[in-house]
Amino acid sequence: MAFLPEESVWSEGIYQLEVEDGPEGGPEGIDNVPLKQLADRTVYLKENLSGLTEKVGASIPDEGGIPLSALAQGVKADIAKGKEIYIRVSNHAKSIGGMGRDILEVLGISTSGQSVQAAIQEAMGDIRELSNHTESGPDPVPDYQYFDIGDYLDYIDLSAIPAENGGTAGQPWNDSYKNTRIVLSAFNPYKGVGDTEVTKNHLRFDFANVPLRKRMNPINDNTGGYPATEMRAFLDGVNGDGTGDRDGVTTAAFLNALKAQIGDYILPVRRLLSNKVDWAWVTCSLWLPSENEIFGANAWGEAGYGDGQKLHIPLYRDSYAHRIKRYNGSRDWYWLNSPYSGSAAYFCNVSGDGYANFSYASAVGGCAPAFCVA
Repeated sequence: MAFLPEESVWSEGIYQLEVEDGPEGGPEGIDNVPLKQLADRTVYLKENLSGLTEKVGASIPDEGGIPLSALAQGVKADIAKGKEIYIRVSNHAKSIGGMGRDILEVLGISTSGQSVQAAIQEAMGDIRELSNHTESGPDPVPDYQYFDIGDYLDYIDLSAIPAENGGTAGQPWNDSYKNTRIVLSAFNPYKGVGDTEVTKNHLRFDFANVPLRKRMNPINDNTGGYPATEMRAFLDGVNGDGTGDRDGVTTAAFLNALKAQIGDYILPVRRLLSNKVDWAWVTCSLWLPSENEIFGANAWGEAGYGDGQKLHIPLYRDSYAHRIKRYNGSRDWYWLNSPYSGSAAYFCNVSGDGYANFSYASAVGGCAPAFCVA
């Protein structure tokens, strides 16, 4: 008995025996033609599959010396990375559109069985822990992968802040108005800066809306810039750390009320601020944003001394959604820490319509400060 000769050939079709085909054996006989075509196809497939199997795990010059198995893993990694990028881009698109995610949900913190304030302080504790996360080396590497710009914390009650000098008291939490919502605005914006270096990893938060309204100064005067204002003493004290009194104002009323809600997680930072004749490094625990931080440039503020710490905060960079702030549901203008460059009577602000503006220092306007957590 002999075997049909086999070749590594892929036949485009298999011959169909017809009624008129007479019986004919042998290697070239008509009866063996379709069988040989199938046998040839089998050899072709076997050789090509064997060659591919040998290539998996071996270095292929055409692929730059990268094993096909590694390439396959790389493709999987690229797909996973693509999904991650899609999620990040989606979250960023939501954040610049004024949306965002509840940080309690992001961190998996429940209010069941504990007060809302306890849950908020638990979140702040987690942020501190993630800020001190490290993979290698002596310096902590933050693990902020869970967060995105625009993520927020609700339920903060600032009703302990008194109404002073024609202003309004701090607002309690309100589900409809959300006056006291705080929003993640930047990652590590002050890392490494300052005459005393900021060494801790941190997140910056801004108030999404206006939690209270207050004047900047008792008279229309911006002498000394923001550091010399009544507003600054009211927010975090004359010294910027909760200490330093000023007549006619409750020292650090805002800072103390905020700490009572979120815990002692606020990081004081050194900020370079104009005093109208120069600039100086100033400690700030809680501060009004600058014109540069909101708009990315000076419109009415000072060039030079007003640009000492020019940084466009990401929350405000890509959309007006967060530049617009509301008080009890209605758009409201709010103060900035930038003194007006053309007169000693004004400070800059953001109008209720969202454009850069200025007002007399004694006017009662929105107060929507920023702070860092570490």
